[in-house]
Amino acid sequence: QDPVPRVVLLGRLSIHGHGAARLHDEIVPITAQWVDNTSKKRPLKPYGDSTEAATLSLLERTLEAKDARSPNKDQLEHLKGHIALDVAELLPVLRQRAEGLAAKAKQALTARGDREAKEMVELLKLQRARIQDTLTRGMPTQLTLDFGAEEKRQLEGERKHQQKRLADLEKELEAEPARIRRSYEVHATRIEPVGVVYLWPVTG
Repeated sequence: QDPVPRVVLLGRLSIHGHGAARLHDEIVPITAQWVDNTSKKRPLKPYGDSTEAATLSLLERTLEAKDARSPNKDQLEHLKGHIALDVAELLPVLRQRAEGLAAKAKQALTARGDREAKEMVELLKLQRARIQDTLTRGMPTQLTLDFGAEEKRQLEGERKHQQKRLADLEKELEAEPARIRRSYEVHATRIEPVGVVYLWPVTG
Protein backbone atom coordinates (compact mmCIF):
# COMPACT_ATOMS: atom_id res chain seq x y z
CA GLN A 1 0.00 0.00 0.00
CA ASP A 2 2.61 2.51 -1.11
CA PRO A 3 3.17 4.22 -4.49
CA VAL A 4 6.97 3.80 -4.41
CA PRO A 5 8.51 0.50 -5.61
CA ARG A 6 11.18 -0.65 -3.19
CA VAL A 7 13.85 -3.32 -2.99
CA VAL A 8 15.29 -5.00 0.09
CA LEU A 9 18.57 -6.91 -0.08
CA LEU A 10 18.86 -9.36 2.82
CA GLY A 11 22.36 -10.37 3.82
CA ARG A 12 23.59 -12.74 6.49
CA LEU A 13 26.49 -11.98 8.80
CA SER A 14 27.93 -15.13 10.38
CA ILE A 15 30.83 -15.17 12.82
CA HIS A 16 32.56 -18.45 13.66
CA GLY A 17 35.03 -19.47 16.35
CA HIS A 18 37.08 -22.60 17.11
CA GLY A 19 35.91 -25.74 15.33
CA ALA A 20 33.55 -23.69 13.13
CA ALA A 21 31.35 -23.00 16.17
CA ARG A 22 28.84 -20.29 15.27
CA LEU A 23 29.25 -17.38 17.65
CA HIS A 24 26.96 -14.85 15.98
CA ASP A 25 24.34 -14.89 13.23
CA GLU A 26 22.48 -11.83 12.02
CA ILE A 27 20.31 -10.82 9.07
CA VAL A 28 21.35 -7.45 7.64
CA PRO A 29 18.85 -5.57 5.42
CA ILE A 30 19.71 -2.92 2.85
CA THR A 31 16.74 -1.00 1.43
CA ALA A 32 16.37 1.34 -1.51
CA GLN A 33 13.84 2.83 -3.87
CA TRP A 34 13.72 0.53 -6.85
CA VAL A 35 14.40 2.04 -10.27
CA ASP A 36 14.31 0.17 -13.55
CA ASN A 37 18.00 -0.28 -14.36
CA THR A 38 17.36 -0.22 -18.08
CA SER A 39 16.65 3.50 -17.87
CA LYS A 40 18.33 4.77 -14.72
CA LYS A 41 21.51 6.79 -14.89
CA ARG A 42 22.82 6.00 -11.39
CA PRO A 43 23.02 2.95 -9.11
CA LEU A 44 20.39 2.20 -6.51
CA LYS A 45 20.78 4.55 -3.56
CA PRO A 46 20.25 2.92 -0.15
CA TYR A 47 17.76 4.59 2.15
CA GLY A 48 18.77 6.40 5.33
CA ASP A 49 17.86 5.05 8.76
CA SER A 50 14.35 6.50 9.04
CA THR A 51 13.23 5.58 5.52
CA GLU A 52 14.79 2.14 5.91
CA ALA A 53 12.85 1.59 9.13
CA ALA A 54 9.66 2.67 7.34
CA THR A 55 10.42 0.28 4.47
CA LEU A 56 11.00 -2.68 6.79
CA SER A 57 7.79 -1.84 8.64
CA LEU A 58 5.97 -1.73 5.31
CA LEU A 59 7.45 -5.11 4.43
CA GLU A 60 6.23 -6.65 7.70
CA ARG A 61 2.74 -5.22 7.27
CA THR A 62 2.60 -6.47 3.70
CA LEU A 63 3.63 -9.99 4.69
CA GLU A 64 0.95 -10.02 7.38
CA ALA A 65 -1.80 -8.52 5.20
CA LYS A 66 -4.50 -11.01 4.23
CA ASP A 67 -5.18 -9.18 0.95
CA ALA A 68 -1.52 -8.95 -0.12
CA ARG A 69 -0.85 -10.32 -3.59
CA SER A 70 2.08 -10.84 -5.92
CA PRO A 71 2.68 -8.76 -9.04
CA ASN A 72 1.39 -10.27 -12.27
CA LYS A 73 3.49 -12.69 -14.30
CA ASP A 74 4.93 -10.06 -16.63
CA GLN A 75 5.98 -7.85 -13.71
CA LEU A 76 7.56 -10.79 -11.94
CA GLU A 77 9.59 -11.76 -14.99
CA HIS A 78 10.66 -8.14 -15.41
CA LEU A 79 11.86 -7.97 -11.80
CA LYS A 80 13.67 -11.30 -12.04
CA GLY A 81 15.70 -9.88 -14.88
CA HIS A 82 16.96 -7.11 -12.61
CA ILE A 83 17.97 -9.21 -9.58
CA ALA A 84 21.63 -9.72 -10.51
CA LEU A 85 22.32 -6.03 -11.14
CA ASP A 86 20.30 -4.87 -8.13
CA VAL A 87 22.24 -7.20 -5.84
CA ALA A 88 25.55 -6.10 -7.38
CA GLU A 89 24.72 -2.44 -6.78
CA LEU A 90 23.65 -2.94 -3.14
CA LEU A 91 26.27 -5.52 -2.22
CA PRO A 92 29.09 -3.04 -1.39
CA VAL A 93 26.76 -1.25 1.04
CA LEU A 94 25.75 -4.59 2.57
CA ARG A 95 29.40 -5.54 3.09
CA GLN A 96 30.27 -2.16 4.58
CA ARG A 97 27.37 -2.27 7.04
CA ALA A 98 27.97 -5.92 7.92
CA GLU A 99 31.65 -5.23 8.59
CA GLY A 100 30.65 -2.50 11.03
CA LEU A 101 28.20 -4.86 12.75
CA ALA A 102 30.85 -7.59 12.80
CA ALA A 103 33.29 -5.28 14.61
CA LYS A 104 30.65 -4.54 17.27
CA ALA A 105 29.79 -8.22 17.57
CA LYS A 106 33.46 -9.12 18.07
CA GLN A 107 33.75 -6.55 20.86
CA ALA A 108 30.63 -7.98 22.50
CA LEU A 109 32.00 -11.53 22.21
CA THR A 110 35.31 -10.52 23.77
CA ALA A 111 33.48 -8.77 26.61
CA ARG A 112 31.30 -11.84 27.13
CA GLY A 113 34.36 -14.09 27.25
CA ASP A 114 36.03 -11.82 29.81
CA ARG A 115 32.88 -11.73 31.93
CA GLU A 116 32.37 -15.50 31.88
CA ALA A 117 36.07 -16.09 32.61
CA LYS A 118 35.84 -13.79 35.64
CA GLU A 119 32.69 -15.54 36.85
CA MET A 120 34.39 -18.92 36.48
CA VAL A 121 37.40 -17.73 38.55
CA GLU A 122 35.07 -16.55 41.30
CA LEU A 123 33.22 -19.86 41.29
CA LEU A 124 36.41 -21.93 41.42
CA LYS A 125 37.86 -19.79 44.21
CA LEU A 126 34.67 -20.25 46.21
CA GLN A 127 34.89 -24.03 45.76
CA ARG A 128 38.55 -23.94 46.77
CA ALA A 129 37.78 -21.93 49.92
CA ARG A 130 35.06 -24.38 50.97
CA ILE A 131 37.31 -27.40 50.55
CA GLN A 132 40.21 -25.71 52.34
CA ASP A 133 37.89 -24.84 55.22
CA THR A 134 36.65 -28.43 55.41
CA LEU A 135 40.17 -29.84 55.39
CA THR A 136 41.36 -27.33 57.97
CA ARG A 137 38.53 -27.98 60.38
CA GLY A 138 38.59 -31.75 59.87
CA MET A 139 36.52 -34.11 62.03
CA PRO A 140 36.58 -33.55 65.81
CA THR A 141 38.77 -36.19 67.48
CA GLN A 142 36.11 -37.23 69.97
CA LEU A 143 33.75 -38.08 67.11
CA THR A 144 36.27 -40.33 65.38
CA LEU A 145 37.16 -42.41 68.46
CA ASP A 146 34.06 -44.55 68.08
CA PHE A 147 34.51 -45.01 64.31
CA GLY A 148 35.13 -48.51 63.07
CA ALA A 149 37.83 -49.43 60.56
CA GLU A 150 35.45 -49.14 57.59
CA GLU A 151 34.22 -45.72 58.66
CA LYS A 152 37.78 -44.48 59.13
CA ARG A 153 38.74 -45.75 55.66
CA GLN A 154 35.74 -43.97 54.21
CA LEU A 155 36.66 -40.76 56.03
CA GLU A 156 40.23 -40.98 54.79
CA GLY A 157 39.00 -41.64 51.26
CA GLU A 158 36.82 -38.54 51.35
CA ARG A 159 39.75 -36.51 52.64
CA LYS A 160 42.01 -37.71 49.82
CA HIS A 161 39.26 -36.94 47.29
CA GLN A 162 39.01 -33.40 48.63
CA GLN A 163 42.77 -32.97 48.46
CA LYS A 164 42.77 -34.18 44.85
CA ARG A 165 39.91 -31.84 44.01
CA LEU A 166 41.86 -29.01 45.61
CA ALA A 167 44.84 -29.77 43.37
CA ASP A 168 42.55 -29.95 40.32
CA LEU A 169 41.03 -26.58 41.20
CA GLU A 170 44.48 -24.96 41.14
CA LYS A 171 44.98 -26.27 37.60
CA GLU A 172 41.50 -25.15 36.55
CA LEU A 173 42.13 -21.66 37.92
CA GLU A 174 45.00 -21.39 35.48
CA ALA A 175 43.40 -23.12 32.48
CA GLU A 176 39.67 -22.36 32.55
CA PRO A 177 39.72 -18.57 32.10
CA ALA A 178 41.93 -18.91 29.02
CA ARG A 179 39.75 -21.72 27.65
CA ILE A 180 36.61 -19.62 28.05
CA ARG A 181 38.15 -16.57 26.39
CA ARG A 182 39.47 -18.76 23.57
CA SER A 183 35.96 -20.13 22.94
CA TYR A 184 34.85 -16.59 22.01
CA GLU A 185 37.76 -15.84 19.69
CA VAL A 186 36.67 -15.11 16.13
CA HIS A 187 38.26 -17.28 13.46
CA ALA A 188 36.08 -16.50 10.45
CA THR A 189 33.55 -13.88 9.39
CA ARG A 190 31.21 -14.51 6.49
CA ILE A 191 29.00 -11.95 4.75
CA GLU A 192 26.69 -13.12 1.98
CA PRO A 193 23.45 -12.05 0.28
CA VAL A 194 20.65 -14.51 1.02
CA GLY A 195 17.56 -12.91 -0.46
CA VAL A 196 15.97 -10.08 -2.38
CA VAL A 197 12.51 -8.68 -1.73
CA TYR A 198 10.63 -6.35 -4.05
CA LEU A 199 7.77 -4.28 -2.66
CA TRP A 200 5.59 -3.51 -5.63
CA PRO A 201 2.80 -0.90 -5.41
CA VAL A 202 -0.72 -2.33 -5.69
CA THR A 203 -1.33 0.38 -8.31
CA GLY A 204 1.16 -1.42 -10.53
